[in-house]
Amino acid sequence: MAIQSKLKLAIAEDHPQLLQSLKMKLEQNSRYAVKHAARNGRELLDMLQAYCGIDLVLMDLQMPLMDGVEATAQIKSKYPHIRVLVITVFDDDHHIFEAIKAGASGYVLKDLPSTELHEAIEAVMEDRHPIPDHLCGRLFSMLREGRPAKLNQEQAPDLTGRELEVLKSLDAGLTYEGIAQNLFISQGTVRKHVENLYRKLQAHNRTEALKKARGMGLFS
Repeated sequence: MAIQSKLKLAIAEDHPQLLQSLKMKLEQNSRYAVKHAARNGRELLDMLQAYCGIDLVLMDLQMPLMDGVEATAQIKSKYPHIRVLVITVFDDDHHIFEAIKAGASGYVLKDLPSTELHEAIEAVMEDRHPIPDHLCGRLFSMLREGRPAKLNQEQAPDLTGRELEVLKSLDAGLTYEGIAQNLFISQGTVRKHVENLYRKLQAHNRTEALKKARGMGLFS
């Protein structure tokens, strides 16, 4: 009987407890070897540049510096042999479509039991595409209705002039300190404007806020 070679895995997850939980679930299977554990997409790409012999990445979506959708797109462009399994708490149409469009092979939720997670990994390695049953119908409806094309047509929120200045500063890559110096305001005020931007754009971090802002035409 042939011995299966180990699968070399990487995890991208910004929450330390969830990262540890994922590693523990994977370590229950002697076939898996976790080679990289990154806190965001950019860190993962740096790790892959040093060692790209990874078979599969378990990819969170909402992370600082570089989110999972962008990281997935870059991985599939640079390392097409690496498969990506999105693992997230987000159960909504937008994230489903964006992750798959970026090149993800499957999509599972973080509360999946260990055995089901292992089954999803094996499915991806066999070129199958695990997607929770309750999401399949919605995904096909999106594709039939052409709904993805409408995702970028969300109505832009009503931003103040100062909020728009802060948003453009974030897009330029400035830190809170840099924004404060440029706009002659305190870092606390910058932080408050950023919180308001995240709330109005319904975003969780800078990457998501800027992506939504571009889709809404706020930089045009």
